[in-house]
Amino acid sequence: MLATGWRLLQRPMFVGCVLQSGAIYATFLVFISLAPYVMVSALGRPPTEYGFYYLLVALGYFFGNWSVSRLQSRHDLHWVVLNGVLLQLAGAIAALGFVALGFRHPLWIFVPVAVLSYGQGLALPNVIATAVSLEPQNAGVGSSTIGFLQMLIGSACVQAMGIFPTDTPFPMLTFAVVVCFLALGLLWVFPRVEAGGRG
Repeated sequence: MLATGWRLLQRPMFVGCVLQSGAIYATFLVFISLAPYVMVSALGRPPTEYGFYYLLVALGYFFGNWSVSRLQSRHDLHWVVLNGVLLQLAGAIAALGFVALGFRHPLWIFVPVAVLSYGQGLALPNVIATAVSLEPQNAGVGSSTIGFLQMLIGSACVQAMGIFPTDTPFPMLTFAVVVCFLALGLLWVFPRVEAGGRG
């Protein structure tokens, strides 16, 4: 199992999928870890309100997953992942932009983040499916490896973001924008590296 996992990690496309899924998961994990504190200390809202607004994020991801099979009947996997990543980026930029303009109501954060979450629901299942398809005979090892590493990346990002203040939403949302740009760049880089390696 360890040998198979190591072999997969030597494939640029698999590494790209790991980093892509890690970026998606880190964006989600950082938001749900910091948003409750931001709600109280930055937006002056009671803690009980967070659960209400979080429903928007959960529904976004649910409908993203729900849309995958419907979109894949008309578009290829790369199209679905690309548009999922673009929606993530659009949601992150919109949330940061609204905060920068001085909008203080939680909906100005949570509605764009619901769009971001919808994009994650589109992209993440397809990224994992791509990673697993690289060695179908070792699908279990591929799935568990990418699952472990995306959680490791996400938890490391949450730990790193712990040094930033939560009396403002800017660090949390800036992180989301930067990581979403990174996720978009990964879609361009790793397929080309994989193709070059095969050549």
